[in-house]
Amino acid sequence: MSGIKTGSPLLAINIPIYNRSVFLDKMLSSFLADQDLFEDKVSLFISDNCSSEPLADIVERYREKGLCVRYSRNESNIGGDGNIRKCFRQMGGKYVWALGSDDIPAPGVLRRIIGILENGDYGLLHLDNHSGNNGFTEFDSADDFFLKVHVWMTFISGNIVAARFIQDIPLEQYEQTSLQQIPLFLAAGYGSERNAILSCDYLSPDSDASNNGGYNLFKVFCDNFLSMLESAVNAGTMSPKTFREIKRVTFRDFLAENFIIPLLILRKDSGFNVAGAWGMVFRHYGSCPYSYYYLARKLAGAFVNKFFRRSK
Repeated sequence: MSGIKTGSPLLAINIPIYNRSVFLDKMLSSFLADQDLFEDKVSLFISDNCSSEPLADIVERYREKGLCVRYSRNESNIGGDGNIRKCFRQMGGKYVWALGSDDIPAPGVLRRIIGILENGDYGLLHLDNHSGNNGFTEFDSADDFFLKVHVWMTFISGNIVAARFIQDIPLEQYEQTSLQQIPLFLAAGYGSERNAILSCDYLSPDSDASNNGGYNLFKVFCDNFLSMLESAVNAGTMSPKTFREIKRVTFRDFLAENFIIPLLILRKDSGFNVAGAWGMVFRHYGSCPYSYYYLARKLAGAFVNKFFRRSK
């Protein structure tokens, strides 16, 4: 590993990456506009998971332009989860932002984030571009905070976490869940007096929202996600009411329209694994009356939209 600066800045931006050199170039280019922040307030770390593409050359090119960045190449590919863990544990600041290599911050967002972190003390700062709102909200209640964030706590790039919580969480224990960050985010949220949400379009159009697929999303978002929330309830941190509401909203706003209807009912092709999906859905939602109501309503809406498109 080579380094450029020492000290403990406010925010550590740590990027796990495997190949995707085009996105690394775009990411580092976007940081040049805020280059002054990387002198003392922001550290930047690239963890190359033994790529076949010449990422080191790209990093060096931006170092020559004056961007402070550290680069580490793994001797072998340690898997996506392993590389993400490495980025969480490469703290280097009061807060850690494990930022997906294709999740490029929009212009001005980093400076806005730094302004927020300089003026508050948070367990989690959640970045929200799903609600359509634009503003900043602080929460004294972790339950209220997680009710607002709900399923989007699963999005690694959308959450900036206080580094002081990282060492206490055995991330390896959650290796096969695709959600090793959730116990960390829950610990930070419930372990702090205050959390916050920044609502804005924080991702650049150069980001790649299509970089998904391959995993069993029903295993991840039904079995794994809900079991982690239940563990927080059993530990006495999350209230049962908050868990039930997050579970309901996850079905209504995430699973039903985006995955159950298109993938399981309409049988559209996707890059996701759906093995055993109906069993997992019924195990968690079969006894919930709202699930049938939401499915019927959203399915009716899908057919109405399809009919009107054909009739035009």
